[in-house]
Amino acid sequence: MKTIKVSALLILFILTANLALSQNNVIKEAKATYNQILQLFNSGDYEGYGHYVADNIECYTGVYTPLLWKGKSNWMDFIKGLNNFSLVKYDFRQPSYRNFGETTVMCNGYFVFTTVDKQGVTEIQSGRQSTLLIKQDGIWKIASNHFSAMF
Repeated sequence: MKTIKVSALLILFILTANLALSQNNVIKEAKATYNQILQLFNSGDYEGYGHYVADNIECYTGVYTPLLWKGKSNWMDFIKGLNNFSLVKYDFRQPSYRNFGETTVMCNGYFVFTTVDKQGVTEIQSGRQSTLLIKQDGIWKIASNHFSAMF
């Protein structure tokens, strides 16, 4: 009887450890991809950035406009409009990542969004951000963004 209890505890420990390891790997993979997405955005490679945008993305922006952007083509038209600035920088701060299964990761944090127009006028906005990443066809993609001002 004692052997059965010890075996059951050992199996439970192994299953729990495997689940935690799996969750950790999902978050590591999604986090690495999201960092790559941000690098593409900050370098102005909006075509590369678009590779990581889901076709049915929805974005609520608190940056420049309070609109809801539905669909990849609408969102990418907005993003490509940033080419009108001489500098665009997005800084994601204090990130928190949580996974829900193997194909969904929620990223929360704060942002600082800086633009400099062609005349040299700088605008800095900051706020909260939530980004939902989903894994489609083996690629982590942005399915939803929500940006809001702090106060």
